[in-house]
Amino acid sequence: MNHAPLFSNKSDQNKFRRYLRINQTKSEIVLWNLLRRKSLRYRFRRQFQIGYYFVDFYCHKLKLIVELDGGVHLEEFQQKHDRKRDKWLVSMGYIVLRFTNEELLFDQDSVMGRIEHKCIELSKAR
Repeated sequence: MNHAPLFSNKSDQNKFRRYLRINQTKSEIVLWNLLRRKSLRYRFRRQFQIGYYFVDFYCHKLKLIVELDGGVHLEEFQQKHDRKRDKWLVSMGYIVLRFTNEELLFDQDSVMGRIEHKCIELSKAR
């Protein structure tokens, strides 16, 4: 069985990652501004490639992935893809937190509190 490397971030995908960073959604911009202030004491990267997948935000030290879901994620096909993707990421030892764009935009404190709680929980487990 051929497995993709866990930390691909392959150089041939640099243009695509740059495209994703330039074309962030409003929610991704808001969350990135919150995460990059390092108020959580952990470094997050955005649009990071793991295997064949690009994740929205990733903390290597904790193996924590944070995903923001817009309206397209309500579509049945996308939900099926997200479940398959999350299942694979979890099987590789990653923790995936998902939030809707609306959750972030209308309740930033709650979202950041949940992310912070997960960071503390994971740091104690290491």
